[in-house]
Amino acid sequence: LTIMSESEIYACYGEEDGESKSMIWRHIKGLTEAIIPALNFGDEELRSGLNQLQWLDSFCGQTDRHPGNIFVERAPNGSVIGVQGIDNDASFGVNTTASRAASQGGHEKVEQFYLGMPTVIDAQLKSQLLALAALPKSDSGSVESLLEGTVSQKEIEQTRSRLDEIALKLQEVDVSGAPVVKVVQQKSDWSSADVSDRLGCGSNSSRVESYLKNCEDNL
Repeated sequence: LTIMSESEIYACYGEEDGESKSMIWRHIKGLTEAIIPALNFGDEELRSGLNQLQWLDSFCGQTDRHPGNIFVERAPNGSVIGVQGIDNDASFGVNTTASRAASQGGHEKVEQFYLGMPTVIDAQLKSQLLALAALPKSDSGSVESLLEGTVSQKEIEQTRSRLDEIALKLQEVDVSGAPVVKVVQQKSDWSSADVSDRLGCGSNSSRVESYLKNCEDNL
């Protein structure tokens, strides 16, 4: 099931084709939900998967991650099995940081989709990102070695810059000494009140830039 709003359908296909495409989408969505229950935005696997995707996009500088570019795999009972990002050709921009998008050829309107770094992260993912950032360029597992020959040198350098920015963010603390980015230690914590607030879906949420909130608002 792809998360895609009717407004995105019209944006993709225009006014003339948008109506027919929208009708088809509503029909398919209705048939799907007759078999599989509506998507539960409290699902811990969904929350974890969307969060990991947002961190990955901030690392890769993927500026085109609107809800229509997210696949959600679900079991027959409606529970989420996995989350996958598609259409990744707007990644590795040489001017995009981990927190701010920069337009690149043919993608001038995608800056609105780039949400930057979340304020919550899975403990294992945090360890992996910090470990990757700590590797010297000469290491065979470094960003530079892994990307060599696949993208340009400028793109590799900017990817390193985004990774360094992420590492700094993950080690940042507030005035009380608490981490700015909350670490989720176990799967059940994804449904906690604090995490829900940080994802923009809790009772005390202010404006939060998260993929979960963006998908909930646009589905």
